[in-house]
Amino acid sequence: MEQDQILELKRKIKTISDFPKKGITYRDVTPLLTDSESFNKTINLLKEYYKNKNIEAVVAVEPRGFIFGSSLAISLGVAFVPLRRKGKSKMNLSKEFGLDYKVNALEMPKNAIKKGERVIFFDDVLAGGVTTEAAVKAIEKHGANVVGVGFLVELTGLEARKKLDKYEVHSLIKFNNR
Repeated sequence: MEQDQILELKRKIKTISDFPKKGITYRDVTPLLTDSESFNKTINLLKEYYKNKNIEAVVAVEPRGFIFGSSLAISLGVAFVPLRRKGKSKMNLSKEFGLDYKVNALEMPKNAIKKGERVIFFDDVLAGGVTTEAAVKAIEKHGANVVGVGFLVELTGLEARKKLDKYEVHSLIKFNNR
């Protein structure tokens, strides 16, 4: 039953070739978001996975990570902590990271996470793992315990899990991008 639901959700995700640059395949989750039944199923499946993990906060990066991370936090009854791109607000901690097509930095509000707090990092897509690596380093620098990293979509051909081997990685939907 659950696998049927996941396959149904996977069919909602649109594939766009050569975006944001030639050679990159973009997975657009907008069709899933605009279908309230599919979006609700997504959050319920994620909640089922995380509900017994004693999580105290969900940390997510903008923009789409906010959508899924905040919805997951509400469904679990835990705090939501935003990670923002550098310069978007007055934050105190910055961690730079590089992508295939740009360099960026993440910032987190001071005192947003308590020392020893059990948190997960959640984002819409796990591709190369660079953003996730920067995020968990920023979270750990705040003294929190990252008990897992989660994603709506994982691009398995990019082998990002190798960079995240010290964390429990959960992705609802997988695409092989090779």
